[in-house]
Amino acid sequence: MDDKNISKIIDSFKAYFKTAGKDSAVIGLSGGIDSAVAAKIAIEALSVSKVKAFFLPYKLSSDQSRIDAEEFADKFKLDLESIYLTDVADKYFELDRNKGMSKLRIGNFLSRLRMNILFDNAAASDSLVVGTSNKTEIILGYGTLYGDSASSVNPIGELYKFQVYELARYFDIPTSIIDKKPTADLWENQTDEDELGFSYRDIDKLLYAILEEGLDKRSILEKFDKKLVDEILKRVEHNSFKRNVPFICSMADTTKAVVNCEVIEIENKNSKYMKNKNIDEIFRSIR
Repeated sequence: MDDKNISKIIDSFKAYFKTAGKDSAVIGLSGGIDSAVAAKIAIEALSVSKVKAFFLPYKLSSDQSRIDAEEFADKFKLDLESIYLTDVADKYFELDRNKGMSKLRIGNFLSRLRMNILFDNAAASDSLVVGTSNKTEIILGYGTLYGDSASSVNPIGELYKFQVYELARYFDIPTSIIDKKPTADLWENQTDEDELGFSYRDIDKLLYAILEEGLDKRSILEKFDKKLVDEILKRVEHNSFKRNVPFICSMADTTKAVVNCEVIEIENKNSKYMKNKNIDEIFRSIR
């Protein structure tokens, strides 16, 4: 990442706040690298006095996450508040219908609970919620719908994981955050790479070859392990619906939808109004 691209991200972030008529931000600071980099971009764009961070642990969260979040906040003079999820979450988990909830369901619930808290605090302070999902996660669908994938503005959504690391070093993020294994910290000893089955380094190389270098399937298989290719392609396809939500039914002649991992056209002979039109552009034109 060079200075020019970093400035573009910061300027884009700043411009969005101006367009939205907001001047302050709320962010969940997990102690991980993604939220640290996103928070630093917010600080650079808005000033540290305009950014409020929340650490939102559950009883199974690692104490190291708290230590790392506090170290980041101390280093950059960021206002950090801790809100513990345990009492609220456990009351829901204890309901009869929730006995035997899987780790995945529990993790998704906690992720959405965190985002509820962030959006509520943003509403209280007339702020926008800053997202912390990087491009690698978005492509893979590795995130919780309306949980960690939700936000008002995402400064790192165009950055692969390796670029997030580059930006972390550029911003002098604490090394304890840069060096530790990435984790959503939703249950004990959970790590992203264990769940994904491959390292971010290998995944990023593959995604970059496909999306940035435009390699075809044959060329990809010549450069990468077949298991990696097959599993990542399967994951990207299986989670395609996460990148196109919510699906809004159309009254145009045709519209495209993802059904069972296939892009299909749905015919509709009703009104053509608004077909291929952008709502924001229409309203700007009559303002």
